Amino acid sequence: MNTETADGLGAPIALRAHGLTKRYRRGRPAALDGIDLDITSGGITALVGPNGSGKSTLIRCFLGFERPTRGYVTVDGIDPVRDRPGALSRIGYVGQEMGLYRPLNANQHLELAAGLRGGVDRSGAAGRLDGPGTPRDGRT
Repeated sequence: MNTETADGLGAPIALRAHGLTKRYRRGRPAALDGIDLDITSGGITALVGPNGSGKSTLIRCFLGFERPTRGYVTVDGIDPVRDRPGALSRIGYVGQEMGLYRPLNANQHLELAAGLRGGVDRSGAAGRLDGPGTPRDGRT
């Protein structure tokens, strides 16, 4: 775990972008241009802006799905380009569109997530599914 803190705030830096630039095509404006950002752990951060302002591109860089053109990002001190599994084991992301597969039930979604991510606390996750009205064995 990263122990570096942002400007003496005391909470460790969870997500960092430094000089982050992402350009998709030469001659076109950059999706991200020189972003410097430290997000500390233990809080909630919102990315707000109009469509096309780079919010999704920034998230995709932190998830290791996009390689920065310049600069770098880290997740808990880990470079997601060099160690995507290590970075993904420390970050969770829920997109705007709910990503459920209709043919799968809750147990099958849990198994899918465990297989993709690894290191999932299956008993803890299963316990959260035991709430009233949660169809663990029925379809979603």
